[in-house]
Amino acid sequence: GTGLTPITTTTTINQSASWSPDGTKIAFSGLKSGVNGVFLINPNGTGEARISPPTLPSFNPAFGVRSDRVFYSGFLNDQYDIFSMNLQGGSQSQETNDEWAELN
Repeated sequence: GTGLTPITTTTTINQSASWSPDGTKIAFSGLKSGVNGVFLINPNGTGEARISPPTLPSFNPAFGVRSDRVFYSGFLNDQYDIFSMNLQGGSQSQETNDEWAELN
């Protein structure tokens, strides 16, 4: 398309964007400081912040239906599982713990 405007300012890889159901935030995964993480940003490009733990490789974020939690794939103990957290990065919860690769 035309008229596209980037909202992130880094030169690293940013991918797997997900709009919050209420339209106020965008979650994405990005490679920063050598570890993939989950980040939130406002649609106008302000307020970018990492919300996943800095030591947990994290990918493919998706919002919960109430826009109050982000679910994502994380690599912990040599396996991918699904994790969730609130929008401030707190209340971390591991949702799965099995040998199946929950990456996508």
